Amino acid sequence: MKKFLISVCFLFYVFLFSSCKSKQNVEIPNIYFPIELESKYNLDEDINIKISIGLDKYDQKRYCQIEDMHYSLAYSPMNPNANNVFSCEDTVILYTITDFNNDIYYYNYINNEYNFNFCETFTIKKEIFTQDSGEFYIFLGGWGFIIHKRIIYEKKEGSLYLQEKYIFDR
Repeated sequence: MKKFLISVCFLFYVFLFSSCKSKQNVEIPNIYFPIELESKYNLDEDINIKISIGLDKYDQKRYCQIEDMHYSLAYSPMNPNANNVFSCEDTVILYTITDFNNDIYYYNYINNEYNFNFCETFTIKKEIFTQDSGEFYIFLGGWGFIIHKRIIYEKKEGSLYLQEKYIFDR
């Protein structure tokens, strides 16, 4: 019985202290930007993709109070984890939000569905697809965070195929 109690105490101790490791609190910002990709594209042309932007209405007051607040939507062959991705010569800024009073940038959540007011078609230049396969990034960032989506591309049988992979970084 004594061995059993010691074993239980030991397991409790291991469980307690193994779960108390330092955990970093990461607050995921309430910003979304769904991307609509076609099943395939023409290799010889720039591609057009639809991107929606949705900010959380709850944060609107805070956004409006920060002087020079902005978010930029961009794409680049360079991973946005790198420093100064917005000043990289390969980064293309597609859109910048500066007017946070405009309700068009905020989404609604109705009947278990996100509804975005802002949706535009943006052009990705064909020059970004330099290899037979590779990746590029579409990202929304500003003020201490970047949300980006990695887009995998593959050229085959005369067409360009894209696949989205979601990534969040701080």
